[in-house]
Amino acid sequence: MKKLYLFLLFALLTLQGLADEGRYRRSFKSENYAYELRMLTHKYGMVMFPNGKEYKAVIETTWGLYDVISSRQLYTVKGDFSSKTVHVSNDGKNLVVIDDYSEEIPSPELKVLEFYAGGKLLNAYILGELLCSCRNISESVYHFDWFADSELTYAPDPKFNYDMQKLAITTFELVRYQFDVETGEILKKELHPAVNRNSALVYGEIKYLGREDYEIDVCHRVYGRVSQNGKMRFTSKRRIDWNSGNFQTVLLNNGQYIETGANMHRWILNQCRFKYGSQAERNGNNCL
Repeated sequence: MKKLYLFLLFALLTLQGLADEGRYRRSFKSENYAYELRMLTHKYGMVMFPNGKEYKAVIETTWGLYDVISSRQLYTVKGDFSSKTVHVSNDGKNLVVIDDYSEEIPSPELKVLEFYAGGKLLNAYILGELLCSCRNISESVYHFDWFADSELTYAPDPKFNYDMQKLAITTFELVRYQFDVETGEILKKELHPAVNRNSALVYGEIKYLGREDYEIDVCHRVYGRVSQNGKMRFTSKRRIDWNSGNFQTVLLNNGQYIETGANMHRWILNQCRFKYGSQAERNGNNCL
């Protein structure tokens, strides 16, 4: 029995450790596998770390875009892409680089989205341009996500529409962006149609009160009015999915649970600035 307990404990700790592992990618292929972006060389230099000491680290990486059949290099591009996602267009011309599993500190100046053509930067966006607040993210020990996961039905995981050449991203603020891949320009920015001035988008612990009644103890508020004690009662005709745990994200309109077509119950907005932030953060409501 003791051996079984130790085995289960080891397995649990191992899974927890693996859950936040970094990722390192050396190549990216187009959807039709005709083109591949490959890591070529590193440039090293001394970098000052938060502990005040200097260490030798990679300061620049060069990548090459190749025609897979002929193995011919078409162009090179410099950038830190190894921990990011790079979409390569089917003609090899365009690249979209998304910092979708960021190892950086979430700050308004952090570059999270870049558009390239022929190895030249066309356009780039920082976190402060795409989010109302850099607190509206999902954070783990070493990484953070700033947009909704791939299971969203309202706006899927960032991907190309190869006919229209558009990229769609929906943030945890329920804002949907459409980008022109060839220019990097924003074609459309729209708030989810279910959101209005009376909406509250909140994350916290949900309790079942009976019948169709629930209460959420708000830990993080994206927007909406929340009482000072953080308690919000609401009704839902749909039974809350407890498979995702008691802590969930919900959209409420006048005390009613609103279906958005997105798997919001899986959004972990664990910055918890309403419960543990400053008084200004508790009172602020500037995202609507």
